[in-house]
Amino acid sequence: MWQQYDDTRNMRVLTAYGLTKGIKPECGAWGQGAPESPMGWLALMCWMCAAIDQKAEQPYEYKTTQGTLKITKTLYADDGTYMSKTRTGAQKVIGAVSDFAICTGTIVKPEKSFVYSTREGEEIKVRTTEDKESGYSRYALKEIGSTDFFRHLGNIQTAEGRTSVLNVDMYDGTKKEGIKQRQWRGT
Repeated sequence: MWQQYDDTRNMRVLTAYGLTKGIKPECGAWGQGAPESPMGWLALMCWMCAAIDQKAEQPYEYKTTQGTLKITKTLYADDGTYMSKTRTGAQKVIGAVSDFAICTGTIVKPEKSFVYSTREGEEIKVRTTEDKESGYSRYALKEIGSTDFFRHLGNIQTAEGRTSVLNVDMYDGTKKEGIKQRQWRGT
């Protein structure tokens, strides 16, 4: 139903010169800034959370003086961080994410995903429907180290919590301009 709604979307942009002609945007489930986006993402991600919770067997445990909190995921609209005490548990959680994405037609982008683990073991793989002719494709997620820079919710950081105002080399070989460089350029 949601994909049908998205397929028939026709948007116009209000400019200083009036409304543009209608366009059919190519986007995910809901358009950025569209009024239905928050409600749609909330419904979809709550559904996905239930699917993950059914498969998660070894959640990360955060211990406090008040007790232990078991965590398998933290979600931010269509982005997520998934956690487990073991690599086997992590693979089950990622398997649940893969199954959910395949069943709902959601696109997983392995090139934008990575694994940080303090445990040795088998590669963590995600399945996608990327190859329509031969079926599912499996991708080993890139493993990063504690000092590798990655982007998380817009922040450039390392697993150790380090950030930099200078230019940095990212885990995937790309370069990100730091705030000092942007300030020097005046942008």
